[in-house]
Amino acid sequence: MSFIKKLQTKISKVTEGYYANWTPDMPIEVGDYGDIGGYRLTRDGNISRFVADMKVEMTRTESATLERKDGILISSSGKAGGDAGIGKGKLGLSFGSEGSFLYHLKDITNNQFKERREIFEKIAPLILSDKISWKDDYVLVTEVKQAGKALILVSDSANASMEVEYSSENGAPVNFVSAEGDVNFSMASDRVVKYEIKQLTPLLFRVIGFVDVPPGGGPAGPLSQIKKKLHSWFGDDLPEPEQINLRDYIENEDSVDGIFEFPNGETITLRQEFVDIESFIQKSEKVSESDEVEIERVEIGKHQMYG
Repeated sequence: MSFIKKLQTKISKVTEGYYANWTPDMPIEVGDYGDIGGYRLTRDGNISRFVADMKVEMTRTESATLERKDGILISSSGKAGGDAGIGKGKLGLSFGSEGSFLYHLKDITNNQFKERREIFEKIAPLILSDKISWKDDYVLVTEVKQAGKALILVSDSANASMEVEYSSENGAPVNFVSAEGDVNFSMASDRVVKYEIKQLTPLLFRVIGFVDVPPGGGPAGPLSQIKKKLHSWFGDDLPEPEQINLRDYIENEDSVDGIFEFPNGETITLRQEFVDIESFIQKSEKVSESDEVEIERVEIGKHQMYG
């Protein structure tokens, strides 16, 4: 399903670091963690199971819209048929490459951790004490954008096309889901995956990962390097989370470093870093092709679509 890889690459670029929740019918929440497989999140759990007082800030703006597209040429293709009164017309949509997309969202709710330092301070000791079994390539969802209404079009091949008929006194709509009047779609091929969403649905998300920062600097290493060091100090009797204290909290441009002190007086530096598209793809491609999920028919809000 290489079109999903291309979709994620393009989405990340035009949204400045968000990834597509693919397929949109799959639930995803702030605090979810797991692997990236098949270029999507494979959820293993949510940290709320371990952090009872986890606070998520929700900001909803009914009038907020988001329009993003990549690789799509939109052109006027004349007036609509029938009683083609003022404001009725047709648009042609040409998808130039595999993974070309159009995301039109309305009624957006943004969800994120309310206190990022507090979450880091609570979750890191749980990971370091093995209370949460955390793999090197696990990621943590820190932000989710939901939409109450959305249209998503994604091409799974090059040179796909479709036509849009609209009826609006204001002319061609900029955002198909916030347009006044009717908007109808007809496909010239079956190579476009189309979602029409009419209930609050998580569509975009951001993730971070955890790595080891060696003493004195140098390239960051996998979390398992820290685990080996801790077992060399304490054997299998690792300290309890409340015995692991955050001594310093250092915010960088795309990461946060936490220096944690242990009962023996030793310290380690754990980095929480933004997962960029290169890392996202690398994590995903460690999963075999046989683990990918095939496209299947689903329903969202009683409206049939394909994803």
